Amino acid sequence: MIKKNIKVIGSGPTGSLLALALALNKCNVTLIEPLSDAELLEKDKGYAVTQCSRKIFEELGLWDNIQKSSFGFTSLSIIDDVLSQSVLVRNNDLKKLNNDQEDIGWVVEHKLLMELLINRINNNEFINKLNFDSTDDADFDFILASDGRESSTRKKWQIKYFKSFYNQSCISFKAILNGSPYKRAYEIFRSKGPLALLPLSDNVYQVIWFSSESDTKSKLEMEPTKLLDKLKDGLPDNINAEKIIGNISSFSVAKAFALP
Repeated sequence: MIKKNIKVIGSGPTGSLLALALALNKCNVTLIEPLSDAELLEKDKGYAVTQCSRKIFEELGLWDNIQKSSFGFTSLSIIDDVLSQSVLVRNNDLKKLNNDQEDIGWVVEHKLLMELLINRINNNEFINKLNFDSTDDADFDFILASDGRESSTRKKWQIKYFKSFYNQSCISFKAILNGSPYKRAYEIFRSKGPLALLPLSDNVYQVIWFSSESDTKSKLEMEPTKLLDKLKDGLPDNINAEKIIGNISSFSVAKAFALP
């Protein structure tokens, strides 16, 4: 079999996983990433890992280490405040092909995930990581861009890209929440926008909170204690918000698609 030479642009979670998957198939990968390893670790957020994602990580030989770095949840409470309805999903609701799993999902912090991926990349003989792209595109069989929503590669290749922002954005932060059943995640649908509570440990949660642009702007201007009081208004009755820890990040919400 002739080895393929492939260039991957961007080494966030998607680009890193892509590079490792190609290297697993003995492709020679040149990974382009202008940020240092330390800068790649800086984001303060968490990712929800589904059963489908778990199987991909297993195929890449990463799952055992990711599972050690993540926090599993055995139940998911889905609450619709608009319709006043709710449903509780447990691990015995998993399909048969996943019913050997104790957890229905997992949450892993960005830093822990990237530490694992960076270590695997830096020690992989098939991956050459560069901070500056001095390569010739003609030397590669494929060039794959994974450099984010504002991709400079897409602009360079003049790919048509259409984007429309919603009148919503979200904030994300870690908080200490008490009163929830052990290892339970929450997805709460409200008229102002959804609220997700993803457990990172016994009582530390990643809060992902959507609302209008104006409401989000107002939240970002609040003192942490006042923001915490506002969060309490949207939580289930049994949960008490005690403290915000770490930084508060904000993200815009958009729908976008690209055409060749």
